Amino acid sequence: MRLSMAISVTVVVAICSLSPAQEVGQAGKGAHVARSVYFNDFTEAAGAEWSNRNLSVTPSGKDRFLGQFAKTKVSLTLKKLPAHKFVRISFDLYVIGSWDGYHAKWGPDPWMITVTGGPVLMETSFSYDNAVGLQAFPDDLRQGAYPAQTGAASLNKLGFLWNGKRADSVYKFSFTFPHTADAVGFDFSATGNIVDVDDESWGLDNVKVEVLGGPVPAGPKQFQQLWEQLGGKDPMEAHRAKWRFVAAGKPAAAFLRKHLSDKTRPVDQKELARLIAQLGDDNWRKRDAASEALIRMGRPIQPIIQNVARETASQEVRIRANDILKSLTTVNITPVKLRRYRAEQAISLIEGRFEQPGTRPVKRAG
Repeated sequence: MRLSMAISVTVVVAICSLSPAQEVGQAGKGAHVARSVYFNDFTEAAGAEWSNRNLSVTPSGKDRFLGQFAKTKVSLTLKKLPAHKFVRISFDLYVIGSWDGYHAKWGPDPWMITVTGGPVLMETSFSYDNAVGLQAFPDDLRQGAYPAQTGAASLNKLGFLWNGKRADSVYKFSFTFPHTADAVGFDFSATGNIVDVDDESWGLDNVKVEVLGGPVPAGPKQFQQLWEQLGGKDPMEAHRAKWRFVAAGKPAAAFLRKHLSDKTRPVDQKELARLIAQLGDDNWRKRDAASEALIRMGRPIQPIIQNVARETASQEVRIRANDILKSLTTVNITPVKLRRYRAEQAISLIEGRFEQPGTRPVKRAG
């Protein structure tokens, strides 16, 4: 079994030798060096850090993985993290069976990863065959529409069949985002028209979590290149560019705001919180007014509204939050609007809060 929760040091971008204090430093060279705090390839077992420890072996017999799951939320929780400013999670997602993408009758088949108690890192959909529908990945749900299995690292290599046809894909994910608390959790789930593991299922392999002492640096030339990729024809390149912006932190947000012009203003967080609370007001006129005002705030608030729709106990608020999301998103938007959306989402992820409730920022040694 390859399970590690010890701290090891790897280098992101630059090769250097640093002390532990430098590795988690808030500024200066080496602040972006990554320290591995968790890895599991599930060759033997999943530990207590997982809410569901079910393991399977691929029909090809080559891989043991966490799964299979259908409409199940699976959580990973890690505690006692060293001081840090960013977290990176990387993993292989196994998409197995008859995932139907945007199919009008059998879809959508969404899959998502969220920070526990925090924003959505990605909510997307997959399709195993163009005959049944396009998929959202590598963009978010209702944002992109691409041929089946776009962006997959491997196709039909795991040995799974559906109706006698090979039907599996492996997607490799990596998300780096701001985070300072001493614990972090991730929720993985599939929703929508997912039926059961005999029809559509998913699994995880090679899950790795790292902490970084600062943003991954990028200069003006790299930002400009990423900006071009963000609106380019290659959706996978655009996906990687968006998350590279997020990993670069506040300098990236400043660059993106400048390129989005004065039309994109920072979201007033107090006003946003007030309007979200007003969605549950006793007066329906106030609820309607709050919904309209939130829609006018535009796509930068989408990750926050996704979180409201997922976490609220109020059916009224959940319905309104989902209606707002429908108004904020659409499929087949123009490349210019698509780049704007990706940029706005990156800004929101950079400036959002990722700490779990009840956790505290880690005090840096020294």
